Amino acid sequence: MKRKNRNRNVSAKKFWYVERANELLLDADSEERRKLVLIRLGRAARLRVKRVLMLPSGKEGHWHIAVVLENNLSTLEAAAWRLRLGSDLFREAHTLIRLAHGIAAPSLLICRYPFEHREPDGVCDCTAHGEESMRSCKTARRIRPTEDSFIFLEKPRAVHR
Repeated sequence: MKRKNRNRNVSAKKFWYVERANELLLDADSEERRKLVLIRLGRAARLRVKRVLMLPSGKEGHWHIAVVLENNLSTLEAAAWRLRLGSDLFREAHTLIRLAHGIAAPSLLICRYPFEHREPDGVCDCTAHGEESMRSCKTARRIRPTEDSFIFLEKPRAVHR
């Protein structure tokens, strides 16, 4: 089933992007967060930005953002920048845990649409990417082959007082 969205042909495929040394892959979970990321990018003089690309992630008002840099960053520097720029904290907590445990591809985005600056690192037809479904996804197993790659934090719950 193909649909037209933002002048692109879109299928049920998911496009996997593993963050490269000259990229920052961010997840903005609201329109306000997307604007904040762009404002912070504009103020980040030490970050040598070459190009910024944005794609709707799948939920209304949610965005995937790829920042292509003129230089390379270490994996730890990239994590610090993603946090500073305002990427989703829950996603970044997972990334830091994977980084601390030496898990392959600590930072990646699974997108509904392809970015235009490069080919994806993988493509799958999976409908979900939670802890259990990742174990059976061939693309997930290729990109993160170890069993401990699929450990997820418990989602925070709202506190009612």
